[in-house]
Amino acid sequence: MKKLLKCLTALAVLGTIAGLLASYLHKTRVDIDLGSGHAADDEEFSLDTDLQPIIERDYVPLKKADKTPADDKIE
Repeated sequence: MKKLLKCLTALAVLGTIAGLLASYLHKTRVDIDLGSGHAADDEEFSLDTDLQPIIERDYVPLKKADKTPADDKIE
C-alpha cells in the first residue's frame, strides 16, 4: 500500500511539473509572438469612439412603472 501511495505521489508531482513547464513555455511563446510588432501598444486606444451622441441615446428606467388603466385595456 505504501509503495502504491509513493508511486501515485510521484506521478502527481511529475504531472504538476510537466503542467507548469508547459504553461511557462506557452506563456513565453505568446510573449515572443506579440513582441515589438504588437499594434495595440503603439497606438492610442479609446473606447469612446463608437458612442452615439447624447441626444440619440435611449435610456430604460430601472424601476418598473406602475400600470395605468390604459395598459390594462391593451393586454
